[in-house]
Amino acid sequence: MGLRLSLFVYSAAVLSAQVALMRIFSVTQWHHFSYMIISVALLGFGASGAFISLFRERLLASFTFYYRLFGALLAITFPAAIFLSQLVPFEPFLLVWDANQYIYLFAHYLLLLVPFFSGAMCIGLLFSREHRRIGNLYFVNLIGSATGTLLIVPLMFILPVGQLPIAVSALSIIGVAATYTLGKRKEWAYILIPLFGIWITYSIVSPFELNISEYKGLSRSLELPGARSIYESDSPLGRLSVVESPVIRIAPGLSTAFTGTIPPQKALHFDAASPTAIIEWDGISPAPEYLDYLPEAAPYSVLNKPDVLIIGLGGGRHLLRALKHESNSVTVIERDRRVVNLFDDELARFTGRLTSLETVSIFVTDGRRFIKTDSSKYDLIEISALGSFAAASSGVSALSETYLFTVEAIVDGLRLLKPGGMISLTAWLKHPPRDNLKLLATAAEALEEEGIRYIGRNVFFFRGWGTATILVKQEEFTETEIEKLKEFCEKLFFDVIHYRGINRTEVNRYNRFSEPVYFQAAAEILSNVNRRENFYASYPFDVSPARDGKPYFNHLFKLTAIPHLYRTLGMEWIPFIEWGYIILFATLVQALIASTVLILIPLRFLNHSTVVIRRVRKLKIWIYFSSIGLAYMFVEIVLTQKFTLFLAEPVYSVSVTLAALLFWSGMGSYFSGEIKKRISKAFLIPALAAVVIITEIALLDHVFNAALHLSLGWRIIIAIVIIAPLGFTMGLPFPIGLKALGKSAENYVPWAWAINGCASVIGAVLAMTLSVSFGFSAVLLAAAGMYIVAGLSGLIKGD
Repeated sequence: MGLRLSLFVYSAAVLSAQVALMRIFSVTQWHHFSYMIISVALLGFGASGAFISLFRERLLASFTFYYRLFGALLAITFPAAIFLSQLVPFEPFLLVWDANQYIYLFAHYLLLLVPFFSGAMCIGLLFSREHRRIGNLYFVNLIGSATGTLLIVPLMFILPVGQLPIAVSALSIIGVAATYTLGKRKEWAYILIPLFGIWITYSIVSPFELNISEYKGLSRSLELPGARSIYESDSPLGRLSVVESPVIRIAPGLSTAFTGTIPPQKALHFDAASPTAIIEWDGISPAPEYLDYLPEAAPYSVLNKPDVLIIGLGGGRHLLRALKHESNSVTVIERDRRVVNLFDDELARFTGRLTSLETVSIFVTDGRRFIKTDSSKYDLIEISALGSFAAASSGVSALSETYLFTVEAIVDGLRLLKPGGMISLTAWLKHPPRDNLKLLATAAEALEEEGIRYIGRNVFFFRGWGTATILVKQEEFTETEIEKLKEFCEKLFFDVIHYRGINRTEVNRYNRFSEPVYFQAAAEILSNVNRRENFYASYPFDVSPARDGKPYFNHLFKLTAIPHLYRTLGMEWIPFIEWGYIILFATLVQALIASTVLILIPLRFLNHSTVVIRRVRKLKIWIYFSSIGLAYMFVEIVLTQKFTLFLAEPVYSVSVTLAALLFWSGMGSYFSGEIKKRISKAFLIPALAAVVIITEIALLDHVFNAALHLSLGWRIIIAIVIIAPLGFTMGLPFPIGLKALGKSAENYVPWAWAINGCASVIGAVLAMTLSVSFGFSAVLLAAAGMYIVAGLSGLIKGD
């Protein structure tokens, strides 16, 4: 009982550490580092397998001692590794300019590897010693891992992000205490349990402060004169921070025609990224004049007292402008209840109780889900792409899935419009043009999917010095609407890019480029399919639209464009690299090198062991365990990203998907022995997973569309049911393969464990790379193919 309890707790601690680390990196860096964290965690398993292969006899001879030792190391090294990693001056923005950053990235990798190696050693030692009971133990391991992913999420509501490592450490101490029920010295358990309580108390009394990247918005806001943090809140949704300073003034794309004053503001930061402004208003005086000098005000020059839908409350800028123009009704969608509470409580006086006004309706839900499931009609739908300019410019958001800016999302929005209504899309202006062209292409293809033939007639596109705005309608823009919008642009010195019947002489007048590049690009995108596809292919950036199957709106860089950029820009092409991609490839290279070393070194020593198997047999072991390791991670990574659309939040998606996948895989492991007895041709067992994967590819989107309107609780239940057949069949190959290997060459069991772990490391990073380039379905098909390869490897045979 003690062994299984400790295995359960250690497994829970390792997965809790993984999810906690994702949250920590979301605050200190950016959330797309999650794939690197998964890679580091799995490399710990690969390294542990290699280590056990090299020192198996010595480790197993003193099993209890080492089992406890590595459990204690997990408890100590996880908070220590995070503390030490905070001292490493790693900045992803500097990767191209400073070669030392690669050393710092590697240092991060090594530091964070230690606790995962320690936890994996506990699990690997037990698996190696008790390989004949692998089905049962693997079941306990996976159920513990599933519990860990679910346990850490509620703690995120209670503890600040910086205290999560201590909580994981305390969980590990419980695992060590459980091992003392194995022998005579049970009194140690009574010593360690109080230590657990002391550790938790210390974590609450003495919080661990995180060092946030100096390039994140919160760091810059706190450097302003008189700046101070007045609010901070952590939850699974992220860290919410409010900073006040007498000099804060934020007005994205403000017209140069504005000569007035901007009222006092506070800076609202989500996960320490770039701020949005919370505007001071007394609730009685007219709303600030500057709001009408922003590009986002354009629709109000055409619409009269509209019904407005705003996706994202943010700092309340869009809402305040809608009220300024006496909108008939304003519906605001905000995914984070804490933002609404800020306006209702802490900052109610500062904002004039903006969200409590009679014409305002607030819904706390995901914007994409609301657009998909709502049945109301609106005159104006405002969707802003003005996230972190620094992150978007540098490409650190390139690997982040964004379901609000896909073709399917715009189609859903168009279907909510009243006759004459429009969608307003605003994004940062960059040169060479990128984001705005991708947004325009997304709108163009959405209009085509709605059966509109002459799509250019349904678009009005203009820019200022800092942002560009696209207005999209189901119907053609009328002459009256075009004239009013042109007048708005001329008055505020905004440059018109496209409308029906535009003349080249009208463009590039106020904020001038050497060539009217936006006008030229818009003409290609809004013409016909062939010209648009040719433009996508020839343009140096990937401006083809994102779709739900490949929702990477911020992925714009093309590797094939490097020669063109170098010829035209010289060394100035470097800023156009997406740093997220660089980190991805750097992590992949590190994973490949480390995995190769961890697999080959033990093999050399195994060749001199008492049981030596033929080279062909070794090849079968490598093919089998690497195939199922890669395939499992391909499915896991894709599901965590794909279920973000269904569950409406990345943290919930990761925790629910991982927990369900691990739980059902544990059930598969538990029944693996019975399954193998019933299937005479054992090589077909991995193929079962392939069949289920292919079936889910065909059905998943249909299920999502049918169930997206349900409450979160029901969607979680549906997610668990959907994942059940996947997890169960994917939980079969590993214990069956390990048990088959243990019968003939048990000293190779740790090596197989290492191969599987290393393949999983590579799979975590490779899955991300392939998803960005080819989409989710392609990665899932590749996973199905690898399960078939595993079955054909010849490692497992019928009894």
